[in-house]
Amino acid sequence: MSWHQATDAPPSIRITTLAPSLQPNQRKVAEVMLVDAPSIVELTAQGLADRVGVGRATVIRTAQSLGYDGFPQLRVALAQELALAQDASRSMVEGALSSSLLGHLQAGISDFQASLSTVASALTEDDLTRCIEGLDSARRVLVASHGLSAPLGLDFSQRLNSMGRSAEVHSDSMSEQIVARQLGEG
Repeated sequence: MSWHQATDAPPSIRITTLAPSLQPNQRKVAEVMLVDAPSIVELTAQGLADRVGVGRATVIRTAQSLGYDGFPQLRVALAQELALAQDASRSMVEGALSSSLLGHLQAGISDFQASLSTVASALTEDDLTRCIEGLDSARRVLVASHGLSAPLGLDFSQRLNSMGRSAEVHSDSMSEQIVARQLGEG
């Protein structure tokens, strides 16, 4: 599978979104990029291939699967993402150096604001439209969420119910599977 979403999505979003669908060797390359992006920016495709223990072609195919023309374009995107992260960290440090609670709060807000652009970068207009149309036409919605996402899933199902859309959330995956098998059209 390859990246067909927003072209401005940073490499980390692309990697985390596509990692499960990548070939095993491509997944190894992608995981190394996530773990050690600063040193990857300095490597050639062959250097990364040697480091991971795969062929140079695998590195290039990984870059292409992530939506880049080749490894040089991926390196540039990684460098840009790292620069944005450093700017956000700098503002966080500046706020932390402030002795006031307000300074800490402002730094936290600034850091959160800097990360917001990546939140929607894996979406396209078509994805969002299909999701809204699907929810709009659904007679019944099953919300699946676990772990730290469970409160968000519960909130989402309650919001749908308050708008008159029948929605339910279950606390375990077995219940979800049973209910999912009973869902029909709509």
